[in-house]
Amino acid sequence: MFGYLTGISTAVLVAKIHQEYPDYEVADLVYKFFEVYGQSDWRDPVTIKFGKKEKISLSSWKNALDNVDGDLMAILSPNYELRNTTQRVKEPTFSVIVAEFKRGFEVLQELKPVSSEVFQAAASNRKDQLQLLKHPTERKVTEGDGEGTLKVSSWTKFFKRFRFFGKRYEHFLRVDIVANSIDGTNDTYLEWLGFVESQLFILLNMIAKQQEVMEVRALPTSFKNSEHQQYMDLGLVDPAISKFKFVDTYFFGLKLHKFANN
Repeated sequence: MFGYLTGISTAVLVAKIHQEYPDYEVADLVYKFFEVYGQSDWRDPVTIKFGKKEKISLSSWKNALDNVDGDLMAILSPNYELRNTTQRVKEPTFSVIVAEFKRGFEVLQELKPVSSEVFQAAASNRKDQLQLLKHPTERKVTEGDGEGTLKVSSWTKFFKRFRFFGKRYEHFLRVDIVANSIDGTNDTYLEWLGFVESQLFILLNMIAKQQEVMEVRALPTSFKNSEHQQYMDLGLVDPAISKFKFVDTYFFGLKLHKFANN
């Protein structure tokens, strides 16, 4: 909704890496995924190879390249009518996506052993190797006639969830979408919700263009009314909305320039 990567976009990115490095193990593919996209400037469209019997005409390629001209990110759909699956990616979400790719690559660089020989020397069996990877540490190991230092970080750090309500953002914008249903169904509310969500996409990009705003990030999922009680206790949700039958709450995190805080 806000212009983050869709399922098909992510699938194309993964398939691209697998096609380029077919002999890599899973862990190596994960590393290569973030290495490639963490260093990409996204000037060239990302597309995957088709089967030998399936060929894309030059006119389709030309139309696809013409259509993505001006888009910040281009990940083409894997079919005959090549289309950009990331055409809704605008500056705010583009910055988030690129930053997360780079952050993932930085974490994975800490996970990469100095060499396979050093890693083997650090642990005599697979159980010890797994234990070594689970716990961040720095150990001296013997390699050949000398000693080396093996820096190993934990995979837990890589899979650690981003804390949206952590210390990164000082300001938050909350949008409550509420309604009551006359006929007891949610059909009308879903229409209303869809309309408001489309306007939130516009609002996000408008906020990003304000000179006072250094960074804005939208939480991609909403809080439903069934989840509100725990967030009321944290002061994130207004208790007044509990009287509505249908509730969806969205949050934007903002970082402002220093002059805007004064």
